[in-house]
Amino acid sequence: MLYFWDVRDKKSFGSISGPSISGDAIDIKGNVLLTGSWRNNNQLELWDMISRKKIQNVDWEHGRSIETAWSIPANSVKKDAETILAGCSTRNEVKVFDRESDNRPFGKIGNMQKGIYSVDFANTYDAFAFCGGDGFVHVY
Repeated sequence: MLYFWDVRDKKSFGSISGPSISGDAIDIKGNVLLTGSWRNNNQLELWDMISRKKIQNVDWEHGRSIETAWSIPANSVKKDAETILAGCSTRNEVKVFDRESDNRPFGKIGNMQKGIYSVDFANTYDAFAFCGGDGFVHVY
């Protein structure tokens, strides 16, 4: 369960049932919430912040559910909200998805030695970074 908390009123004003957030796996751009969940299906999901209803799943492999992509503990939406960046700790890879093209992956860095635990886009230029169990920060 994901709760929306109003710090001014000091109470919850709504919730979303479904995501199992683990770590740095949530991002908001406009009225769209992106969640990454620690589970074997529907790992990446887009939600409408106003209605708190799911917009759609983002499949790790476009068009099919992959049960071995168990942990996607990190994701981020680029400031233009057209690109999703996500890392997977069980498949040891990072993918970039195009929101304008039905969330199809258009970039992948795979075969990492260990799982990926955090990803993020640069704020002011076209680059992203990720890190994981290998102990290094990788910048592209």
